[in-house]
Amino acid sequence: MTLYVGIDVSKFKHDLAILEDQGEIITKNLRFENSSQGFQILKDHLESLENPISEIHIALEDTGHYGDNLIAFLQKLSYSVFTYNPLLIKEFVKSQTLRKSKTDKKDALVIARKLLTDSYSERFIVEPQMRELKELTRYQNRLIHDVILKS
Repeated sequence: MTLYVGIDVSKFKHDLAILEDQGEIITKNLRFENSSQGFQILKDHLESLENPISEIHIALEDTGHYGDNLIAFLQKLSYSVFTYNPLLIKEFVKSQTLRKSKTDKKDALVIARKLLTDSYSERFIVEPQMRELKELTRYQNRLIHDVILKS
């Protein structure tokens, strides 16, 4: 059985939801901190599912640097990690409901549903080289900004 994990990323905490391949909710909401202790809670929860790593797909919104450490952590554990442009998630929500309710707990479930129903081509695999390039580009921009301020 393949599992689809949606994670809603934010600065201090993340919310997670898990669906199985028929759409049944396995985990409706697991909140964990954006820290090594929080990541350990996530790891323990994923391991408790007793699914092979190859059958657990994880997706999150590409929210900038808040998810970088989480992505690196999951990739180090050999999980498949995908990101979505937040606009794709927003459009997916519009296509699923007419209501305008939005909470982090629901966002994690929406991301898991998007991953479950998507064709492979719509997912964005997070490549470690791209993550590093983004990090270096941000660093370069900060340096340029600092030089301009000192001038």
